[in-house]
Amino acid sequence: PAITEGERRKNMEEKKQLIDGLLDLYNDYQILFTLFGDEDYKHVMSVAMVKIKKTASELYSNKKLAN
Repeated sequence: PAITEGERRKNMEEKKQLIDGLLDLYNDYQILFTLFGDEDYKHVMSVAMVKIKKTASELYSNKKLAN
């Protein structure tokens, strides 16, 4: 069965919240990496960015991204 407009909007909102949380995580780990230089922090940043890009691609797959 097709998803309703309400379900589509809820899904979009959940993806936006996921991106916000991942950006917070990325920024926190960027600060930790800058302070301590531990490559584990950089790895977490890379994983978070992959997930951010994937989720954004799903969220905006039918829309043009603004410059």
